[in-house]
Amino acid sequence: MNASVIGKKIKTLRESKNISREDFANAVKISLSALSMYETGQRIPRDEVKLRIARFLNTTIEELFLQIKYTVRELNKNLAINTHTIA
Repeated sequence: MNASVIGKKIKTLRESKNISREDFANAVKISLSALSMYETGQRIPRDEVKLRIARFLNTTIEELFLQIKYTVRELNKNLAINTHTIA
């Protein structure tokens, strides 16, 4: 996945939770300039930063940083719906 897509995901999730840039950067222990570079697609976070970002946003690294059509949560939700429909 390219840096631009990753940056958009980070920014969208952060904004959807109404978290300021300052609060987010402090919570995941990065500088505001690093966050700006991530969100604008100029840089991809290191693995340890990816983990902190995913944990803080209550998601998984896979959902946040991998390009997959369906997330594990969506698949589990669909499986549960389909199981109830069959029963």
